Amino acid sequence: MSFFATLGSMIIMQIGKTVVVGGSGMVGRVLLETMGRHEIKPLNLVVAGRSSVGETIKTPVGDTVITGLELDLFRDAELVFMAAGAGVSREWIPQILGANNCSVIIDLSSAFRYDDNVPLVIPSINKRDMIGKRLIACPNCTTSIALMPLAPIHHAWSIQRVDLASYQAASGAGKQALDDLDAQTSYWAQNGLPPSSGSTGSTPYPLAGNLLARIDVAQAEWDGFTKEEMKTAWESRKILFKDTVPFYATCIRVPVRRCHSEVLTVQVDASPSVGEVRQLLSESFGVVVLDDVASHIYPMPLNMEGREEVGCGRIRVTPNGDILLWVCGDQLLRGAALTAVEIAEVLYS
Repeated sequence: MSFFATLGSMIIMQIGKTVVVGGSGMVGRVLLETMGRHEIKPLNLVVAGRSSVGETIKTPVGDTVITGLELDLFRDAELVFMAAGAGVSREWIPQILGANNCSVIIDLSSAFRYDDNVPLVIPSINKRDMIGKRLIACPNCTTSIALMPLAPIHHAWSIQRVDLASYQAASGAGKQALDDLDAQTSYWAQNGLPPSSGSTGSTPYPLAGNLLARIDVAQAEWDGFTKEEMKTAWESRKILFKDTVPFYATCIRVPVRRCHSEVLTVQVDASPSVGEVRQLLSESFGVVVLDDVASHIYPMPLNMEGREEVGCGRIRVTPNGDILLWVCGDQLLRGAALTAVEIAEVLYS
């Protein structure tokens, strides 16, 4: 059987000391839940952080008290998950590696994704890139969701170009943005009107009843593209294409709590039928096909939250052979935590 078909059934044999940094954050909590669901139960699990020291949190090995960050914490660790953001990763990962305090670090942040010496990995696509590496980076959530259907399409018909439009949930901007959306939605319900002012995370506009057409920073040299749009292209090339396949994204923040949705327009070196595309995706690891628009069957944030698969629907092929897809995936799960757990599964199964 292919790797795409068998990855989800891998069983962790045994992991020794494991440290999770940032376990009380949104991604960290989903990471711990996913570890438990995948039967990753380290012999010794340590959960560390800064703002939540002393808090008790549920983990795969039972309730655990969050400890503060210090270098000795990582001594003799077989595995470290870094889920506390890029700033913490940049500060601590060089120290951990320099002290030779652990075997492998899986970094869920953006800190080292673009370092040529650090593999950027989705195991079902490029697990070989991480062989012999002590630091492995996980991609951005938008990239992770898009590449689940793009990888099998590329292997079948050689992708020539991708145009992506993403509709990204508030959770992708952090807990403050999610709290802001909740407060704005509550205001709307109480007052009968969406908020006319306010902010969403670092964005100076309310999200409820609104769409925000900028995610992350914008720099002049990117010719109008934002960093979110640029890094989706950078990461897709590093993980899947290994070349200069044109990849253009438009990323929009939408008033959805947790799941990201995307429209993919894919030019391939072939002329597949809708049926062939649907069959290919239905047999691909990490993808579920929900594609009967006449019967109102398609993926949505409300039916994909909490699912490990990326939902694919509205499958069409244009007269010139381009494939059109509507995809939706859980930003915190498939977009972040699950990739880290799958990397651990490959390393320790």
